[in-house]
Amino acid sequence: MKILANRKTRFSTRLSKPAFVLLFAVGMFLFCGGLLLLIEALNIRHRTEETLGKERRFQAIENLVSFSRVDLTPHLDKNLRILQNSQNVSDLVSFQNSVFAASDGGLVELSENGDLKRFYTVLDGLPESDLTALAVFQSRLFIGTRSKGLVDYDGRGFSAFRLENHETQTVTALFVDREKLLIGTAAGGLLEYDGRRLLEIKAGDERIESPISIFADGQNLYIGTFASGLYVRQNQIWRHFTTAGGLLSNRVVGVGILGDTVFAASDMGVSRAPAADLSGETGSPFSTVAAIPELSGSILFRDRLYLTREDGEILLTDEKNLKRISDPLAPKMRGARLRRLDGRLLLIGSRGIFEETFPAKDQLTLSRFGPAPDDQRPADNNVSALAVDGNNRLWIGTFRGGVDVFSNDLKKLKHLETEQLREINSFQPNPARKGLLAATTGGVYLLGDDLSYAEFLSKTELPGAAVAALAELDAPDEKLLIVAASKGLLLKDRNSLHVLSTINGLPGNTVTSVLVDGKTVYAGTMSGLAQIEGRRVVRVFKSSNSGLGNNWVTALCRTGGRLFAGTYGGGVYELLPSGEIRSFETETGKFSVNPNALFGDGRRLFAGTLDGVRILDLETQKWRKAVEFLPSENVMAVTGDDRRVLFGTTAGLVIVDQNYWTEKDL
Repeated sequence: MKILANRKTRFSTRLSKPAFVLLFAVGMFLFCGGLLLLIEALNIRHRTEETLGKERRFQAIENLVSFSRVDLTPHLDKNLRILQNSQNVSDLVSFQNSVFAASDGGLVELSENGDLKRFYTVLDGLPESDLTALAVFQSRLFIGTRSKGLVDYDGRGFSAFRLENHETQTVTALFVDREKLLIGTAAGGLLEYDGRRLLEIKAGDERIESPISIFADGQNLYIGTFASGLYVRQNQIWRHFTTAGGLLSNRVVGVGILGDTVFAASDMGVSRAPAADLSGETGSPFSTVAAIPELSGSILFRDRLYLTREDGEILLTDEKNLKRISDPLAPKMRGARLRRLDGRLLLIGSRGIFEETFPAKDQLTLSRFGPAPDDQRPADNNVSALAVDGNNRLWIGTFRGGVDVFSNDLKKLKHLETEQLREINSFQPNPARKGLLAATTGGVYLLGDDLSYAEFLSKTELPGAAVAALAELDAPDEKLLIVAASKGLLLKDRNSLHVLSTINGLPGNTVTSVLVDGKTVYAGTMSGLAQIEGRRVVRVFKSSNSGLGNNWVTALCRTGGRLFAGTYGGGVYELLPSGEIRSFETETGKFSVNPNALFGDGRRLFAGTLDGVRILDLETQKWRKAVEFLPSENVMAVTGDDRRVLFGTTAGLVIVDQNYWTEKDL
């Protein structure tokens, strides 16, 4: 102790008073300098945060989307009926003690045990029936649609979001991230809704094109797109990854995080990257886990990442391994996805809803959730052809699901479908053979009165396998079957085949519509309208030599003693007895008539278009447009009889009793 005391004494005596003052001054200078630097750093940080805040507020104002919410009106009417299939499910959520499923045939409400409670269609107020996504936000059910944007439902009625100067087209994804609803759109980028304001979220100044999968992990946000790769936002900084960064494809269908690893599922397989590497400047952070084509989605469930393929195959991955765990008895489907629902895992797709059970850790089995498929509904909602036969039976041709036959009281009699008899373009009544002829993308088929089917014309007989339309000339001295094919017009009698093409005077080889008027045949092509007599082209109508304003003639119809031609892009024209062509563009504007979607009941002409039905009253000469009762505005087929008119759309069939037109004063 004495030695230490002496050392302290000697040390202290060596420092003079001026030295202490100097040391103190230096210390104070360093302390004040450090304090000033700290204050300046804090000021810089404050100014930076204030600047960034101003920039974010300015960007938010700049990206603000003006909108209004409009209550939608139901169209319940005893004269309207809709025939749809709601098995093709695209999303699933719980809302107000029910399970709601979005389908291409409307909104389906189920009990928590899967019992059917109610169907919602356009007659209940939906703007269309083809629904794409669901989310529950602020005690409302939000619904994405194929072409009508965003809709919400409060349990009593539907409201639509009408955006000003901001096109959305399809709502591709919905995701609730804390206090915000994120909305992916096909044409309007990524939108954010907080219950009051709607704004577009951009990656810096860059629009996020067609987001199809959204995932959030705390403050981090991951956006998978249809064709532009993956966007990642960490600490308010955006980074963009594509195949150049290691992704297997730029179509990112799902994102999940296990531990410190980010998994990106694309339609070509699964890639992974350390989460920390996504915040750095690493050029290619992703590496391949497995190349698996046709992946359709991914979902985290009980700390595991499940992957689905389009056909319903299910795979399980952890941070190291990938394993196929599909139920071997699972039905094949299209558009398969997995969804979490109240602690359960469910598979959805074109065959409906299935609940997953796990008898063992890495095994699963499927059991149907919800009602079994209704065999009294059309097999497919994309109705492309319609006909009513001599027995008042309704024949419904679909674009990819074959043919359904219904009785007069709409009881389903039979479904006809093969690899060849699948894509139906139009029907032609054939009383002589007691049935119908079907024009398909794979040829011509005879649909018998006994509901049988058989190939009617072989591929070698046709000028192109794809047949758009058929007609029959039935005169005492001449009987002809006229076939509008992709490489010419076929004229077939009992003993011979004769093909007309541009060599013989047709304006174009792709024939899209035909009509028999007495002994005159009219053939609509993509290059004009041909008038044929005696198996020869006697006149051609084109925009260059007639009043035909558009050369692509998609449909022909004679009704009320008048002949009409529908075109793709120019609307409807009338061929007058004088041989002149009259345009209705002044009254209707330009529009596109779908192939063979013209029908007349003697009092009215109905034209199926891309945006509803155009109706001409043949007595008053007034045109009207009708969309309110349509499950989709894309009307692909029209037919009818004395009691009703039927409209086939891309989202189902509408049956309109004739009384409807009288009551609506059409």
